[in-house]
Amino acid sequence: MTLGDVAGALQTHQRFLVTTHQNADGDAIGSLLAMTHLLRVELEKYVVAVLPDPLVKRYQFLPGLDGLVTPDEAAKLGPWDAVVTVDVSTPERIGDVYKMITPEMVRINVDHHVTNPRTDDICWVDTNASATCEMMVDMYRELNVVPTADVATALYTGIITDTGQLAFQGTTPKAIHAAADLVDQGAEYERVAREVYLKTEEAQVRSLGGTLSRMQIHDDGRFAISWIGPDEQGIDHEGFVNHLLNIETVEVAALIRPLASGEWKLSMRSAGLVDVSVLAKKVNGGGHPLAAGGTLGQASLEEAILVVKKMCLEALRAARG
Repeated sequence: MTLGDVAGALQTHQRFLVTTHQNADGDAIGSLLAMTHLLRVELEKYVVAVLPDPLVKRYQFLPGLDGLVTPDEAAKLGPWDAVVTVDVSTPERIGDVYKMITPEMVRINVDHHVTNPRTDDICWVDTNASATCEMMVDMYRELNVVPTADVATALYTGIITDTGQLAFQGTTPKAIHAAADLVDQGAEYERVAREVYLKTEEAQVRSLGGTLSRMQIHDDGRFAISWIGPDEQGIDHEGFVNHLLNIETVEVAALIRPLASGEWKLSMRSAGLVDVSVLAKKVNGGGHPLAAGGTLGQASLEEAILVVKKMCLEALRAARG
């Protein structure tokens, strides 16, 4: 499917359920806010926009969050003609919102992950895009809509965070031009930098220190792994795994953190030798070749560490051989 197919579907249907993945990052919340505004304000559709779970503090400055509801609130506001998922690589990643989708609803997916199975009715998956927010910039242009300053700020946040402040390998000239255009349209780039990257809570700094102190290095410095303690749930750990990858010899970095369900969330990063999106598929996850994640079943911390170490070390040996 193409951009035009999605644009046509957005114009055709009238009642929309819109959501993104759990543990929303900058690209997820940015594209959700942009899609919600496009449908609700510009196209004058009925929209119920759902945030699957609470948003971490660093993104709570974004304008438009008051237009989002919880899954419990959304369940009372149907029915809908269509559901739109943004930055969602697999349908199950939307949590309890998934239960609200009925067979009669047209399923529309806008995403950029290489692991996307493309099982929805209308899928626009651009794996060349550095962020789903970059795709949303294209969507606004397709529909001849100029983003408001608030929408520009949301889209800019998604592009900046998914490209590592325009520094990651997947950053394209198109993404840089899109970010510049959004600044022209009023994106508060200084505020984004301050809220997302410069403001840090004491608990977050202490948790990072503990994470780094627990780090293990294997395979002659090529693999780094660490974990988050059970008493550190509720702390924003976004970006912690990147500190492990910053070690000059490390090719693959992994971070494990506990979930309330008793399962373990796995985040992986690669310097390029190993495609971690392939590994993520083995643990019910997905992502990109250089950044991916998944979920380990209920197990002890020791068991979870052993599973991840074995998987990553085997991948490193296979890549070298």
